[in-house]
Amino acid sequence: MGYNAVIIDGSSIALDLGGSSVTMGTGLVVSRGANNSVTNGSIDFGGNDRLMLVEGLATDGLTVEATLAGTAGASLVKSGSAKLTLSGMNTGLAGPALIDQGTLKITNASALGASGATDGTRVSSGAILEIDGTGMTITEPLTVINGGQYDLANNKWPGAVRHTSTGTNSLTGTIVLETTHMHRLPLVTIGVDSGTLVVAGAINRSVDFINAASSLTKYGAGIMELTGATVNTLNGVLTVADGTLILNKPGAGQALPSGSLVVGDSRGGFRTDERVEYGTGAQCRPVGKQRDHHPFRRFRRQGLRRQHGGPDDL
Repeated sequence: MGYNAVIIDGSSIALDLGGSSVTMGTGLVVSRGANNSVTNGSIDFGGNDRLMLVEGLATDGLTVEATLAGTAGASLVKSGSAKLTLSGMNTGLAGPALIDQGTLKITNASALGASGATDGTRVSSGAILEIDGTGMTITEPLTVINGGQYDLANNKWPGAVRHTSTGTNSLTGTIVLETTHMHRLPLVTIGVDSGTLVVAGAINRSVDFINAASSLTKYGAGIMELTGATVNTLNGVLTVADGTLILNKPGAGQALPSGSLVVGDSRGGFRTDERVEYGTGAQCRPVGKQRDHHPFRRFRRQGLRRQHGGPDDL
């Protein structure tokens, strides 16, 4: 079965492919409306560039449960303000992905396709990669630009990478931080609304901003754990604005080789706590706890110590 384009114009439309494989003459998939879906089959883009335009409100626009495939040399671009959800096992989808606008939510570890060095995903300024699943190990390399979409109602950045699952998921690919803010520290955010996000890959500053400090802010009430043996090149300010950060890099691994750790952002309600812990299980202990009715607390790397004395491998 072949189509030049797939265009869904309306809301609550379920396109059932009937178990067939659809070969695309172009790479255009358009959804105009809310709560649309494509299920029960596969879409093969071949060597075409893939534009998935999802228009409408920022709430759920299109869910693609069908698997996606395509050869290397072409890109998948998510455009439009409405949310696109990919839930298929898209291991046959080669090439990079670009989240240009809105939110791309994944509920499958391989939803973004192949995860080689040239198959990474780029999250543009103002866009969001949302992770919602349980027990997923996501090997995709990520490049994250700025802080996602600002939440005016809560006066914060919910995260350019946002974990909304109540379970535990892991990112094992390299995460590169970029910024378009040339006159201040890079504003890159990761949000963990709930559950636990384990970041086992290296968090690095962009080679395009090699002389600039690279900073990261963690938002959300959930837990983010920094682990893995690779040393991060994050060298600016690591801020825990909400929730818990666990520093758990083994051996010579370092989460923050230079720079400062800031716990709290002097915003939020009375007795709102942010925590930083070492390790896991019984050996965890608070490094710093910040109540938001006090000014934020800053720790220099040299001032942090392990529970048993020696300097911590941040």
